[in-house]
Amino acid sequence: MQQLTVNIDESPLLAGKKHALETGGPEESTPVDSERLLSVLKSYSEGRASRRRAMDEIGLAPERYCDFVDLMERHDVPWPKVD
Repeated sequence: MQQLTVNIDESPLLAGKKHALETGGPEESTPVDSERLLSVLKSYSEGRASRRRAMDEIGLAPERYCDFVDLMERHDVPWPKVD
């Protein structure tokens, strides 16, 4: 995997962190047990579920795709050949 370093102005980042602290940040979904999580990820990997359905089943909103990628990689689940 390639690494990317990005330098940004700190003021928007700090404003975002402040806002998250004041508002409680994003709402957390109910955690999915690891057996269910692996089952859903494998269904996606094998083409039996769409990515959207898999993300819904594990409680991830579409804008949290990066978290989905992280789960796939952390659990060494292969990506489907066709998405």
